[in-house]
Amino acid sequence: MKKFLPLIILLLGGAVLVGAFIFVGRAKVDSGTQNEEKVSVIPNEKMPAISLSKSEDGHYLSLKVENLGPLSPVTLDYELLYEVPGKEQPQGTGSSVDVEGKDIFEAELLLGTESSGKFRYDEGVEKGTLTLKFRDDKGKLIGRTRTEFDLASGKSETTSF
Repeated sequence: MKKFLPLIILLLGGAVLVGAFIFVGRAKVDSGTQNEEKVSVIPNEKMPAISLSKSEDGHYLSLKVENLGPLSPVTLDYELLYEVPGKEQPQGTGSSVDVEGKDIFEAELLLGTESSGKFRYDEGVEKGTLTLKFRDDKGKLIGRTRTEFDLASGKSETTSF
């Protein structure tokens, strides 16, 4: 038994160290998420103008973000979630794009999927949510905005948080 005692102590010490690393690692990830949630509201004078319009065939949404200059983001993350009649889960698309030095960002967002040059379009899309996140050169969140849209009525509501 005495010859196994150093081995047992070594294994217990290793388990304690591994547990401490896991605990500290989780705390760092949680604090990063909390910091993203505490982003200040974008002031009106720095708020970009956001427009979202449906193409004539209804297969794309045109996203246009103007007046990026005052906010000076380096990257723009966008996430579009929309409701499709007959489907329980919302569908969507998103990406992160470089907008450093640009005042306008434009994109055509496909309402559906594309694989090997074949398209499947989501029909009847009318409502959804567009979330934009603006980041600086270090990837830190400097502002975000969320817009709920209703293409059938032409209503949209924008909130910065």
